[in-house]
Amino acid sequence: MNHPTSPSPGAGFLLEPSATLHEKLDRAGATASFLCAIHCLVAPLLAATAAAGALVFFHREIESLFIGTSLLLGAWSLGWGYLQHRKTQVLALYFLAAAAFATALLAGAAHFEIVFMVAGGLLLASGHLLNRRYLA
Repeated sequence: MNHPTSPSPGAGFLLEPSATLHEKLDRAGATASFLCAIHCLVAPLLAATAAAGALVFFHREIESLFIGTSLLLGAWSLGWGYLQHRKTQVLALYFLAAAAFATALLAGAAHFEIVFMVAGGLLLASGHLLNRRYLA
């Protein structure tokens, strides 16, 4: 029995998002990635100027939430995009972003962490935008 809504071959256990849902995921992923990059740029400035209030803004849990959300949206959206267009550049940007985030978390020094966090956010956002282009 052939169902028109069944996932495409090679999809595994995931359900294929509709084109509209996929576009929304890419937009949400790009937005989360850009917000992550902006957060990493602004947090040190806030820490220097508004000490107590800034601590809430750039606390590790919020940072982890940005990274986790960005990587989860990226894995699903960019992974499905790759299954459609087979362009490895999208996956390369995802893995480079994940490596940048991991490096930032392991760096220890604040100035290195900022550089790698911003780079990771921008790489992941670029992956989403490129994914949209390939799917258009």
